Amino acid sequence: MSRHLSELLGSDTRSISLMLHELERGNFDIAVDVRLLGDMATQIARLHYELGLDPHDTTSREFYRTLRTKAVISNDQLAAAIGGSHADAVSEMTPRILKTAKRLFVNPCWVIKTSVIKKILSDHPPKKTMKALGYRSVGSLVRRESMTQLIAIARYIETKRWNALLLEKYEQLTAADFETRRLEVVYLDRAALIVPLARSLKRHNLVLHSKEMGIVAIAPTAEKVIRGYTLRTMSLLLHYIGEIQAVNSLIKYHQTGKHYGAYVASILARSSSGHVSVGASQLHYRGVHASLARRDTAPAVGYMDEQDWLYYIANDMLAQIEPKLGLWRNYGHMAKNSDEVVGANIVDLSIDESNNTSYERRSLRYMRRELERELLARYLEQPSMRRIILARLGFNYE
Repeated sequence: MSRHLSELLGSDTRSISLMLHELERGNFDIAVDVRLLGDMATQIARLHYELGLDPHDTTSREFYRTLRTKAVISNDQLAAAIGGSHADAVSEMTPRILKTAKRLFVNPCWVIKTSVIKKILSDHPPKKTMKALGYRSVGSLVRRESMTQLIAIARYIETKRWNALLLEKYEQLTAADFETRRLEVVYLDRAALIVPLARSLKRHNLVLHSKEMGIVAIAPTAEKVIRGYTLRTMSLLLHYIGEIQAVNSLIKYHQTGKHYGAYVASILARSSSGHVSVGASQLHYRGVHASLARRDTAPAVGYMDEQDWLYYIANDMLAQIEPKLGLWRNYGHMAKNSDEVVGANIVDLSIDESNNTSYERRSLRYMRRELERELLARYLEQPSMRRIILARLGFNYE
């Protein structure tokens, strides 16, 4: 396996090498990773030129500095495109961000019924959430509050033990406990949540989500002005909408299987570690979903709709809001690696700019997620490899 690819992915070299070895054995030894690196080199060179840089005479540090500057400009362009005049003003931009996201994403999701969640929470009270919202009785909580929002909040406020027990509750569910419901994009306008969510929000940058409830939420903050707020928040919303869409298709497809609740719980539990084993690695389903969406070869099942297989990437979706942001299109998984790795993923860059992150502590998290997705999607373009991976995921593929 290429050393450059290992550095870009930031993964254990032995693990990734074993993964690629297995992929290439089933792929007639076609060096997909080598071709991907070649395409990336071409694209990154093109991005240099678009930014007014010489790809042969620009260090990674200089490239990163230019990308950060471009992110500042993009923040202002995005704010203006959605009707704002102060891109970093939280109260002004939050409703505009929500309105834009809701307009873009009207797709329904396959999610747990609110009546089912109400019963689960009644049996498994989210005590920290109740305290934060000022409830003494769980009965009052489930009568007055939105179930989708409660799950999104509790996921970040409650303990790991509470969340683990919630997954155990999900294991008892059947397909009849799910329904088709429109994806929610909301603002949690509750000042009481600021302190309880503080620890989680530092990592998640005010954007929360729940895949099983089909919700992405902007959390409240005491800050009135946040550097780079519009671009960071919109990019993260787009990213998590894409994640929900991907996992949603996997959960919906398997609704006729046995032990459905246990299957759903396992998929949610493995959202961080991965859903399919390849060699010594666990890969996330997002790469499979992207391949099915790209090639228009999704398994034909009557209860699955065409829109279930859509896939969203933040870098690409921004241009639908403001054409001037088309610069970022197709660069979600791209990175320069001449001396040090610098990614062009807009989620990473917007977070770095918002937090005024130093070059040494720059984020590569979202670029690496997208690169893994792109790598797996390219391998799956080969019919033999597609059959192997889809079979491991329980898909019927002809």
